[in-house]
Amino acid sequence: RPIVAPEGYWTIQVETLSAEEWAQNHISAAYPNPTTEKVSFNMNAIQGPVNVKIHNLLGQKLYEAKIENGNGKITLDLNQNWQGTLLVTFEGDFGKIHKKVIKL
Repeated sequence: RPIVAPEGYWTIQVETLSAEEWAQNHISAAYPNPTTEKVSFNMNAIQGPVNVKIHNLLGQKLYEAKIENGNGKITLDLNQNWQGTLLVTFEGDFGKIHKKVIKL
């Protein structure tokens, strides 16, 4: 909607970025993916602790950990008896972010 101003009309467009969208851009995709043992993620500019959970597609929780400082590279050891598609969930002040990992 135009705003009336002495020099004419001005239109202002406001765009927002949710915390989850912001975090989605600051947590990398899993690499290597697919994997046989370990998988890594780069987390940039994330402040505070991050909870990491791994679930299988049946919803069973396989792993849970708390990372005190969510900034930097994290590597998860998947050298368990897990196979198939795994869902890695990162949860912090930014909300929840889900990343898929294929474990061979």
